[in-house]
Amino acid sequence: MLFRSTTVTRIPLATAGLAALLLAAAALYLTRLAYVPPYLMQDEVNFSLQAHAIASTARDTNQRLLPLYFSETGFEAGRDPVMIHWTALFLTATPLSISSVRFPTALLAVLTIALMHMVASTLFSSHRTGLFAAALLAVTPGFFTNARLALSIVYGIPVITFWLYCLDRELDSR
Repeated sequence: MLFRSTTVTRIPLATAGLAALLLAAAALYLTRLAYVPPYLMQDEVNFSLQAHAIASTARDTNQRLLPLYFSETGFEAGRDPVMIHWTALFLTATPLSISSVRFPTALLAVLTIALMHMVASTLFSSHRTGLFAAALLAVTPGFFTNARLALSIVYGIPVITFWLYCLDRELDSR
């Protein structure tokens, strides 16, 4: 037989729509991080210094070994440890630059968009509504702007979104 029949698996439309949305969000959120905004703010620099110190020596800028609390002179309230350790994880594989410092937060934002699709799809029992909710989050100016900064502002959003998903699943199981 010259031609073999092959079965082509079709990707469901909802999955293709989500993949397209996430690719577009990744292209928007993860590119040109060093150029827009053009410089690091003071808090971004302080977060970056702590993350770089953890990534390179496993000690913070006060020479404490893998601390959970990052206090600094003049800022005794401390810095967010989740953001610093998440950024330090990426800085172990990449050199220190504006893009490499901002990349972990932007990546977390793209993952949050996927979580929003998951929550809305489950909550409203519609993949189309989930896609719409994820697209709305992706184009929200405040979320987009803060996701491109090396700040911990958006780090609570995926936690709350995942909590909503778990709550909905628990309520549905009863």
